[in-house]
Amino acid sequence: MQCPLSMIKIDNKDTINKAIDIIASEIAKCARQYWQSIVFDAEGIIVGQNDNGTYKVMLNKQEYNVKNGTEIEFNPGMKCLVHYISGNQNKKIIIAKL
Repeated sequence: MQCPLSMIKIDNKDTINKAIDIIASEIAKCARQYWQSIVFDAEGIIVGQNDNGTYKVMLNKQEYNVKNGTEIEFNPGMKCLVHYISGNQNKKIIIAKL
């Protein structure tokens, strides 16, 4: 079986190299934009503590249950820094008191 790309006639190696450079440049540009758009940390306000040791934290006007990754005991109204693990907003952990 022959590769479909091998059926394309390209007479000029410079054209191939330019096309590869353009494609690589566009992929790198898209990757940079993606990584710049990911949020890894957010400021939150402690609303309360749950029975299981997690805290109710107000983030972006919504309340979430968040695990405490510090040894600090928080009280309602205190500000904290919440980290989104690998940029995943479903995986949150309190990492600091603000």
